Amino acid sequence: MKPKYQYRIDDIKSKILSGEYDIGERLPAILELSNEGFLKSKKRSGTYVSNQN
Repeated sequence: MKPKYQYRIDDIKSKILSGEYDIGERLPAILELSNEGFLKSKKRSGTYVSNQN
């Protein structure tokens, strides 16, 4: 069984890939998704969906 946080990460990743979250849309910071290139942090601004191309 996966930990609860992993279900949330998988859900956000799925929504990014499906286009439900737009490029540049602000999301909560999740280090694992940032490390995988799904999110990009902007200093003093927040964390945003990155361009996957």
